[in-house]
Amino acid sequence: MRGTPIVFQIVLPGTTDTPFHKRQGAVPQAMFMAPDVVVKKSLQRIDRLLCVSNRFDRVLFPLVSVLPLWARTALGTYLLKRRLKFKEEKKGKVTDVETHVVREAGHPSEMRS
Repeated sequence: MRGTPIVFQIVLPGTTDTPFHKRQGAVPQAMFMAPDVVVKKSLQRIDRLLCVSNRFDRVLFPLVSVLPLWARTALGTYLLKRRLKFKEEKKGKVTDVETHVVREAGHPSEMRS
């Protein structure tokens, strides 16, 4: 929207410490950011269409785009394991993140790039 005061930006915040994860039964463990930091990073990069606020994700983002789907899925599962711990809703036990990834995306062995 050139010539207007309207600015568009796509923000990829990564793991952010919000109630979103708690509602899913997850507890952020590593590499997460506070919402106010995500906003600050976004505003610092307001001149860019795409803002990846987490420094690690910013480095990883272009590298992942060249990987085949199976490798992206495996890497995503690994990073989720490092970043989040999921709790079973009824038992309160910590479970494997892969269970949640498979539920949402299907098993990595079934995916083709």
